[in-house]
Amino acid sequence: MQKICFILLFLIPGIAQAQSQKKVKILFLGNSLTYSNNVPELMKQIASSDSVELSYRSICFPNYALIDHWSDGNAQKEIQSGKYDFVIVQQGPSSQEEGRTYLVEWGLKFDSLCDKHHAKLVSYMVWPSKDRSQDFQGVYDSYKLLADSAKAIFSPAGQAWQLLWEENPEFKLYGDDNFHPNYRGSMLAALVLYGSVMKKKNFYNIKINDYRLTESDFGKLRTAAQKSLAKKDSKKKGKKT
Repeated sequence: MQKICFILLFLIPGIAQAQSQKKVKILFLGNSLTYSNNVPELMKQIASSDSVELSYRSICFPNYALIDHWSDGNAQKEIQSGKYDFVIVQQGPSSQEEGRTYLVEWGLKFDSLCDKHHAKLVSYMVWPSKDRSQDFQGVYDSYKLLADSAKAIFSPAGQAWQLLWEENPEFKLYGDDNFHPNYRGSMLAALVLYGSVMKKKNFYNIKINDYRLTESDFGKLRTAAQKSLAKKDSKKKGKKT
């Protein structure tokens, strides 16, 4: 009997830890900027490294904007299921007036649906093509406007790209077409998205074993992600004072 009690005392902490593990369910609505290199799966790997059980569904199609997702109707059904904690939305860069209008208009429709079904909208800032690098600020402004209008979570992945280049200007984040991300670009986006939804203050405990990333490169990605989120938080605090 004493032996059985001792074994139970030894096992209980492990059982409690498994039961208390954070679980998060995410719906991704976007296009090829999200499904390139499978950003949702990269987020899942990051979460696992952080002892978080992340599950997801990704509804992403080539050249889709939020209005296209709304017209299809599948996204609404998923949100109405009530099983998601977060809904991450993304379309093209949307730095110009027309794209910005569509982003905010249809993003707010999705946000209203999220509010009814206990999910939090996440505005996933992407990036412009390499030959339109002057549009980074416009992309930031558009996705920030959606976040502010919806009182949603702002995830400035595109800004993290710029912050990384400030110290490492030759670091490649674009793929061969100079618009879609390469693997490192997607990993950086996934880090920022994960930090945004989980309110991470630092990423030093996050480690990914992947032959496509050197330890040094992953360290640079973590630092840039951390900086972008810190910058976002500092701006938020500045507004309150």
